[in-house]
Amino acid sequence: MPKQMHARYACPAKNVPTIVRKLQFSGSFIIILFAFLGAAAGGIVVMYLHFPRGEVQMAQEELRRTIPYYDVVDQDSLVRMFWDRVQPELQCCGAVSFADWADLAEGLKVGRRVPASCCKPGRESDCTYEPDSDNAYLQVN
Repeated sequence: MPKQMHARYACPAKNVPTIVRKLQFSGSFIIILFAFLGAAAGGIVVMYLHFPRGEVQMAQEELRRTIPYYDVVDQDSLVRMFWDRVQPELQCCGAVSFADWADLAEGLKVGRRVPASCCKPGRESDCTYEPDSDNAYLQVN
């Protein structure tokens, strides 16, 4: 009989009723859930404190920060691939307007004001030097 008792208590998890194990799991789950919800709520509060106009302002500012990394020479640059895909797809130019590219004027080819991805199809030759609403995707806010 003592061997059975020893074996019985050697692994107490086997002897714990199923309901107790379920309660232990659900208690842990609830704690983890509240931790994630707290982190999400904290992130939202921080975002609204730093960006009073909300997520649109945050997105615009973060997108503007990537423009200086646009590399006209490197075809495999992630920033270049991003902008060259997004601008024609969304029919826009820059984060807010084509004026966002003014800071990169030295980085673009000589005389160009915007990258070719700001231009409407077939209008790249005149658009990159003199963008207007006829040849480029200009976004006015």
